[in-house]
Amino acid sequence: MVACARFLVAALLACTVGRANAEVPDKVYWTNFLDQSVYRANALDGSDAEVIIRSEAIRRPFGIAIDEANCCMYTSSAEDRTIVKSRLDGTVLEIFLTIADVKAYPSSIFLDTTHHYLYWVQSDSRIKRASTDASSASHAKEEELNNTDSGDFVERQGLAVDTSGSESVVYVSDSREGWIKTQTWGLPNSDTRFFDDWDYLYEPDTLFLDPNSKKLFFSDTSFKYIATCDSTAADVPASTVVLVSNLTSPSGLVVDPAGNYLYWLEPGKLSRMPLAAGGSGGWSITFSQYPKRLAFMNSAKTSAATCFTTTTTISSTTSSSTTSSSSKTTSTTWTSTSSSVTTSATTTSTVTTSTTSTSTATLTSTSTKTQTSSTLSSTTTATTTSTVSSTTRTTTTSSTTTATSTTSTS
Repeated sequence: MVACARFLVAALLACTVGRANAEVPDKVYWTNFLDQSVYRANALDGSDAEVIIRSEAIRRPFGIAIDEANCCMYTSSAEDRTIVKSRLDGTVLEIFLTIADVKAYPSSIFLDTTHHYLYWVQSDSRIKRASTDASSASHAKEEELNNTDSGDFVERQGLAVDTSGSESVVYVSDSREGWIKTQTWGLPNSDTRFFDDWDYLYEPDTLFLDPNSKKLFFSDTSFKYIATCDSTAADVPASTVVLVSNLTSPSGLVVDPAGNYLYWLEPGKLSRMPLAAGGSGGWSITFSQYPKRLAFMNSAKTSAATCFTTTTTISSTTSSSTTSSSSKTTSTTWTSTSSSVTTSATTTSTVTTSTTSTSTATLTSTSTKTQTSSTLSSTTTATTTSTVSSTTRTTTTSSTTTATSTTSTS
């Protein structure tokens, strides 16, 4: 850089040197009913378990559903009678809707990402849904599927929905009566007993329907097991296969998108087991909680939607009023990212020689990691700045190394 005598010359250089998807692995999310929390951990091995929501905005969290395409999730709050929408890192909470029935609360929820509907079952046995499409006139407005138990408090807890047909087919568990019912959306009071056999089913709780195999997974707190049945079989009870037994009050369960692993919750415990005979990769982690429901976050979908990004920007400003001066700045920046941590190290070496006046050189390095959403966004930024000044006929050599470790949203 060259400065002309008696004039102030300033130069500004700013550029983004990196912006890409952050490498965030598959995650499992679960609700903890008693301490008003939502947790998540790595699906591969249960590592990096962390609390992402602990807020008065979600009291007694029950159901949970992940919307990777829109980089958000939904959680039902039993005490507040609300369903809350937030980012996948648990920030930027907003009420999606408050249910109209003042004596009931939403329990299990299911997200239809194809037709953009959120389904839920209530403690008074009502089955409802609302559009998640913000451009729709029915966005966040309740639609009810009337059934023969609507308005009765009969311990309907589990919910699964088959969205492959022209009309959705809803499955609901009834732990008091000991059966699973099914009903096609748009056909009121047409609910039938899909599974009613006390030899296999006594207190069904959580339901999960594999969209590929059409197998219905269910937990039973009385038999203390998790089993599966063929939802298309003529004799559903006869198709029952017990997958894991001798459990303690099994609750939330989910199967990964590839159909390779089953995840489930027990009081103070999250477990995974391979579904293939002789498979490996099973594990359990323990904690002090009372969990309710479980959801799987598919990292391939969050990557396609660019839910998590890392951006690095470098800017340099130099001003001088000297007769003649020159400076040379060399900067090397190394950055690594993980699912929840951005670490940057910057080494700057500056040699400045001035002849008559004062020269100031400033180097600013900014590293930003952001989780984006179609409707929700926030940014965490870390900035380091170093300044070197030299006076008349002075040669200054400086070397600065700065390391910054920033825990950022992910």
